[in-house]
Amino acid sequence: MIYLDTSLLLSIFVTDAHTQKAIGWIDKVRERLIVGDLARLEFAAVLSKEVRTGRLIPAIHKPLRNFDQFCARHAVHAHGADDFRIAEQFVRNLSTKPSAPDALHLASAINSRAALATFDRRLAEAAKANGVEIAISL
Repeated sequence: MIYLDTSLLLSIFVTDAHTQKAIGWIDKVRERLIVGDLARLEFAAVLSKEVRTGRLIPAIHKPLRNFDQFCARHAVHAHGADDFRIAEQFVRNLSTKPSAPDALHLASAINSRAALATFDRRLAEAAKANGVEIAISL
């Protein structure tokens, strides 16, 4: 299983510098993919912010629709109390310094017994430091 974080998902559905790498990778993956509730929230929030700040044209409906269809085909991880408990431990660990959302993604990957797919370098470093396999990173 592979847990997908928001940075990777954004590159799949919104063209950026990493889109080719993300799409090339996702097209070859045969493992079960997991999208967390947090990634769904973050994905929509990032697109909304990009429209509000004028960096993305208001036509966000297509990427959102494509993302929703993608999520419907893959497992969705509902974050539970164990995820939050482990995430808090990661946030309190000053050596890895993850943000709260990154800590929750990492904890959810661990609890799902999944590798992590991320384009966030700091999250990838925290995952490696905690023995989590990285499926793809920058």
